Amino acid sequence: MDSTTNICQLFDDNPYPINPIEMSCEDINFLFLHSLTTAHYLRGDGYVESKGKVILDVGCGTGYGSLVLAIANPDAKIVGIDLSPKSIEIAIKRFEFQGLTNFEFHSMSVEELPSLGMQFDYINCDETLYLLPDPVAGLQVMAAILAPQGIVRTNLHSLYNRADVFRSQTLSRFLGLMDGEVGDWEC
Repeated sequence: MDSTTNICQLFDDNPYPINPIEMSCEDINFLFLHSLTTAHYLRGDGYVESKGKVILDVGCGTGYGSLVLAIANPDAKIVGIDLSPKSIEIAIKRFEFQGLTNFEFHSMSVEELPSLGMQFDYINCDETLYLLPDPVAGLQVMAAILAPQGIVRTNLHSLYNRADVFRSQTLSRFLGLMDGEVGDWEC
């Protein structure tokens, strides 16, 4: 089983984030951070209207981050992708529960994005790059589907931010917990 299949299985078995479908976002700082206007303003473009814009949420999981993008960018179309079909099902239910209609969710990899035939004004890629088999190739795909003047927002974890994860992985390997398939990783 390759790493992409393992990741898909992991998030099918444990959809993330686990926020309840009925939960909305009222955190003004979180909304500010995910606003297309904020990104353009910080780049020096000034105010940018979200109406008619298309926003991609890479690794959208169960759609909570996509919901934040939808609230922060009213009138924009939200497109979310994730490897996990189970997570996508939850994301669709979340948007339907919230009464939102201008969205699409797809169970697909980053490498498959060009098959959508779309350009994106804003690409949000939170907590995802480190899961890609080839992060550079993933960024290249995102750049290829980015509209002129578009913005990619992503985050990278420094060695220090990931130190606890690296230690946990080392301990898990030492204990033999990472030797089998994802389904065998039970403690």
